[in-house]
Amino acid sequence: MPFAPDGATLSNGDRMTAAVRFLLTTFMLVLLSASGLAQSTAGRILGTVTDQTGFAVTGATVVVADSQRGT
Repeated sequence: MPFAPDGATLSNGDRMTAAVRFLLTTFMLVLLSASGLAQSTAGRILGTVTDQTGFAVTGATVVVADSQRGT
């Protein structure tokens, strides 16, 4: 029978509780780390440049500026 840190023996219920606690902790770590992997520093802007009549403008140049960061 396994021993607890204080020298007492663990019952089947205590082992089950420890296993469930371990699985929940592992699940939470995986879940929280997944959101960190979803972060990115790159971005993408998609769209179509149109004139006043709604037709697409070919060869248009678009400049994107971030005034808060000065870029």
